[in-house]
Amino acid sequence: MPEMRSLMLKMRDGTNINCVDYFPASPAHSSIVFMHGLGEHCGRYTHLADYFCTRGFAVRTYDLRGHGKSSGRRGDIPHQDSLLDDAQQVMHDWQASCPTSVTRQLLLGHSMGGLFAAKFALSKMCDLHGLILSAPALAIYMNFVERSLLKVLSSVAPSLTLSNGLKTQYLSHDPTVVASYLADTLVHDRISARLLNSMLTTMHDVFTHASSLDLPTLLLVAGQDKLVDSTGSLRFAQASSETHLDLCTYENLYHEIFNELDTKAVFDDVGIWLDELPMQAA
Repeated sequence: MPEMRSLMLKMRDGTNINCVDYFPASPAHSSIVFMHGLGEHCGRYTHLADYFCTRGFAVRTYDLRGHGKSSGRRGDIPHQDSLLDDAQQVMHDWQASCPTSVTRQLLLGHSMGGLFAAKFALSKMCDLHGLILSAPALAIYMNFVERSLLKVLSSVAPSLTLSNGLKTQYLSHDPTVVASYLADTLVHDRISARLLNSMLTTMHDVFTHASSLDLPTLLLVAGQDKLVDSTGSLRFAQASSETHLDLCTYENLYHEIFNELDTKAVFDDVGIWLDELPMQAA
């Protein structure tokens, strides 16, 4: 079993960010940081941390502000770049505390975390050697009424949080995953106009700069995703360099591809990609 360490990391504005780190039994040769999705928390990624540890990775997972055990209003952020600023501080702290044997630094983001991970990487906010995007929220479903409501709330109550409308039955084909999610007291269903606007702005920024992607990237797309619009991922792949991006699509999977009934193909593809990723000089 990996060695586990928990800590609270204080951001510049005083927000406490809950971090949970995992270390393999043998000295790690690489490290990876996870960014989770809207409303959830890093505790839902223990099995994924275990997987990377078996492959020689030191792993940092953390709760985004306003999520899980981190402080901050549930589903809200104080300003447009809060999640990116937090990610940079978390990453810099992790890189400074990683074992000296680590020569590669990777970033993995799922759903909303994948959106901000893409922006983080494109903005070169720290040194990275690889990026994994799992069902990233590069496009979302919004109807006319929702867009109209967003416009009103952005003006009169940007911090007011409402239900995010997540259709939990489409998280996974595995009913135990859905039941566990619904019973999880650290999960919430809140989102503010300010956070949603940050997401929409970040989507625009990611597509604006997609052609500049020069980092080895693995893009994992759920073919039956009903929680984010997967055409956003396909557009991102088309706009990015084929030299640096590998696209894997799983036609029969729902949004949480690492929590599906059959994840063998997903983990196999991740393993192949990791094996082909160059090791860095110590």
